Amino acid sequence: MGGEADVFNKLKDSKGNFKKSLVEDIRGMLSLYEATHLRVHGESILDEALAFTTTYLEPVATQFSSPLAAQVNNALNRPLRKSLPRLGARYYMPIYQDDHLHDEILLKFAKLDFNMSQKVHQKELTTSFLGMGDIVTKESFEWVLSNPKIVKASSIICRLMDDTAGHKDEQQRQHVASAVECYMKQHGTSEEEVVKLFGEQVKNAWKDINEEFIKPTTVPMPLLERVLNLARVMDLLYKEADCYTNSHLMKDHVASLLRDPVQL
Repeated sequence: MGGEADVFNKLKDSKGNFKKSLVEDIRGMLSLYEATHLRVHGESILDEALAFTTTYLEPVATQFSSPLAAQVNNALNRPLRKSLPRLGARYYMPIYQDDHLHDEILLKFAKLDFNMSQKVHQKELTTSFLGMGDIVTKESFEWVLSNPKIVKASSIICRLMDDTAGHKDEQQRQHVASAVECYMKQHGTSEEEVVKLFGEQVKNAWKDINEEFIKPTTVPMPLLERVLNLARVMDLLYKEADCYTNSHLMKDHVASLLRDPVQL
């Protein structure tokens, strides 16, 4: 286990279990839950913390009606690490506004910043590495083409989430076998087992991405963030359904991000 995760041992009791007193601090539990999504391989304590916090936060999201409960529900659906920053901010602002502890000036500036950025993107939309100026060098493109671990991990998330969400549609519309179906036939396993296996591989790929952000790298951070954002888009497109094939399911997200300004 990495030394960075050792600090979380303080949250355990003498028996090695997470302290029950933690559940009394919902905001603290939410912060711990968000932190677990930055885990890398070998940090079993954060795997345990994810299961622990999820178990205790789920009732908060369903049994209570408050800005905090809405925030918890939002986090359980898509944690910050898997959220596109601008879209996450768009959905968080009304939750924050309903919190009586919110900072009115901070909220005002957040809304203005979002609306100004939205107008910029309406005029010119942000093609991966192209258009990033001097930050992208020949070496940067060579790095991407070498298929480094973070790019490979992002591709795994893309491929497996796509196949898991869309394999039934693909069979019905194109009469072709999906990766899920092929794996089922090759290994003699059920659809449920394959979906679970693919889900575990996606979780491991997220750990690979997190590791690449921690370790020194030869490419600038903005390029790594492009790869991270690709994985975030895949989570948005395929977590609950095949929103790429059924593009109408994305209309609210697109409208919130690029068309509808935040009401001041």
